[in-house]
Amino acid sequence: MDYNVSYHNDMHCLDVAQMTYILLQTGDDCLSKQLKLSALEQAAAIIGAACHDYGHDGYNNGYHVKVQSERFALHGETGVQE
Repeated sequence: MDYNVSYHNDMHCLDVAQMTYILLQTGDDCLSKQLKLSALEQAAAIIGAACHDYGHDGYNNGYHVKVQSERFALHGETGVQE
């Protein structure tokens, strides 16, 4: 499906990926050092951040539950968007 949403879009994807990189790499006590992450783990975190909203339709879980959407029917009340 092709969703045209105002927030969960390509720019949001880039924003979250960049912020994840900044959190992992910035400062003397950066997150990657605190958690002792390997280069592979850091790459996985950035990729995960970039694609975490892939296929998001722009509605929240509450909406899907209220309107008894197709996603609600498929996944139930908990974790509709998961």
